[in-house]
Amino acid sequence: MRRYIIIALASICFISCKDDKVHLQRISFLESEIEHLQNSNNSLLERMSELSVISMNDSESIKESLKSINEHQEYIAKLTDKIHEKDSINFALVSNLKRSLIDIEDDIDIEVRGSAVYVSLSDQLLFNTASSKVNKAAYTVLEQVCKIINDHNEV
Repeated sequence: MRRYIIIALASICFISCKDDKVHLQRISFLESEIEHLQNSNNSLLERMSELSVISMNDSESIKESLKSINEHQEYIAKLTDKIHEKDSINFALVSNLKRSLIDIEDDIDIEVRGSAVYVSLSDQLLFNTASSKVNKAAYTVLEQVCKIINDHNEV
């Protein structure tokens, strides 16, 4: 019986030692896994911090670009307002000229081309037949045109 007890104790010790080896191997494996996961985590954190720096730089660049675009849009809006203002002034000038010179409508042409007002006088109004001297009626018309243009200081 003693023999059986010794054999049983030896078997238990052998099994226990075998279990300890398995447990030690398992602990070693898990420790290496923990180390690997910590290294991966640190690497990912470093990449993330690099990306946030890039994102901050890109964010600043985008802000500067948006600021520049807004400045350009404001400038374009101001130019558009000035163009509309000039068009209105030209329209008022043309209206005043046509209203003042309605009695000689056939011999005068008033129009807006681009951003300028053109006043064209016929040669029959400007000159007598076979003459190079400006007609007195033409001086009257030119004086009226000059008066109307001078009344529009913004032109």
